[in-house]
Amino acid sequence: MIELVVASLDTAHTKSSQTDNPTKQLQQLASGRVDVDPVIEAMKNGTFQSSFSDEQLEHPRLTSKEAEKLWNEMKVERNSLLAIFIEEIWKSFAEDRSEMLSLTDDEKIHTIKESPEKTIDALSFITKRMFYEKLLSWRERRNKRLSQPLEMWDRSDFLYSKYIKMVSFGVKTGSIAKKKEEFGKTDEVTLISRGIGTASDAVFGLFGLTIQLLEKEGVVDRESVKEIVRNSYGPFIGLFASLHIEIAAPMLDGLTMPGDHKHFDTTHFVLGRDRSGRRKIDVDHEFIMKVLRELEKKGVVTLEPFSSNTSDTTWCPAKYSQVVREYFEWCFALVDKLAFSQLPQKS
Repeated sequence: MIELVVASLDTAHTKSSQTDNPTKQLQQLASGRVDVDPVIEAMKNGTFQSSFSDEQLEHPRLTSKEAEKLWNEMKVERNSLLAIFIEEIWKSFAEDRSEMLSLTDDEKIHTIKESPEKTIDALSFITKRMFYEKLLSWRERRNKRLSQPLEMWDRSDFLYSKYIKMVSFGVKTGSIAKKKEEFGKTDEVTLISRGIGTASDAVFGLFGLTIQLLEKEGVVDRESVKEIVRNSYGPFIGLFASLHIEIAAPMLDGLTMPGDHKHFDTTHFVLGRDRSGRRKIDVDHEFIMKVLRELEKKGVVTLEPFSSNTSDTTWCPAKYSQVVREYFEWCFALVDKLAFSQLPQKS
């Protein structure tokens, strides 16, 4: 049973309390009281001590309820490791990303100027495939290093080994059984690729959705699309980042139309304004509650009120990883150059 916490992207990044103890920071982070950055920094510089022993992870002697509790307790540490690895993968193809930005649609972007939406679909496919290929190369390098004698490991190898053991624990104990059943094979790669895929679907879906909503109003231009996309990005990604994968997946399915690409259904979105009067996209909250009520009936989620200090938040890297913002900016630059450029200028 997963209790739902929907937190704004702006408020999810909580402030750090004054402590230099990385282990204590993790314990406080689990109750929502500190910034995740010091924990990640401690992992990188070697001052962090995991709260979970290899023996505990490799040879669990727990009931299913105890295993589920432990799996949730390691969420902060597990997702902090995930953020570190996503950053590694992202940095591994910096040159490829720069090259992509220098392309024109007549070179390696295999699409036609039939519409901005078609170009967005092509870019979504290409960028997602590029990320996945780099992910597989990264895993191959990582596993090759783990095959070496222990004395040849560096700090990051121990972190990667710990992450694999955590994922293996979740599979062995059935703590992520329903994830495995719903999404197929579960390992360190599919967990990362699933998160990347969700982020990609949300980002590129937002690009296309903005154009469609403006078309419904009868006026669509490049400047307005870019402005609304930027105003909507934070709350939009924050919504999905604040949902557990068991909720985010059916939520995305419900908000999108069937097809090869994740096209959002415009009937579930409206153009509104934020408190500063800037135009942005709002999600139909009645539809969200409908999906949540259906998931509650299936035992996936409970809609009981929940304290802001709870440990049962997702701690999705999209809430705090700089890579997610950089990924958005890269995708935005690509789409602006090759898709939004097809739109008329504001008159």
